[in-house]
Amino acid sequence: MITIDSPFHITFSDTNELPLYACIGKCKSVLWASDIDDQMICNKCGGEIENAIAKVHYRVLRKNDNRLSLNDFKNNLANLSRDDKALIKSKIGSEEKVGILNIVKPEYIDKAQNEWA
Repeated sequence: MITIDSPFHITFSDTNELPLYACIGKCKSVLWASDIDDQMICNKCGGEIENAIAKVHYRVLRKNDNRLSLNDFKNNLANLSRDDKALIKSKIGSEEKVGILNIVKPEYIDKAQNEWA
């Protein structure tokens, strides 16, 4: 699993692959090959996408060969509600893969809604 910090997001993945691309538009998301199409345009904000560079577009908070756990989320997202915790537990408790979960940091939710949602 890997946990990635980018300017406005925390991204969790049950693989330990680094992101390949980064949006340089308004949302500043990091992306994997499965997230983009041939046009190299961000599907969140319409911004341009370029190759992701560690310590420029993102930083790795945690990377290991374990599965995602509730603590991975609790350590990086303050104030998870009881419902959030139950949803996370239901996803990580099964055999299915979580995939990539990109969450807007709580302090940027208004920015996301006003500028790129």
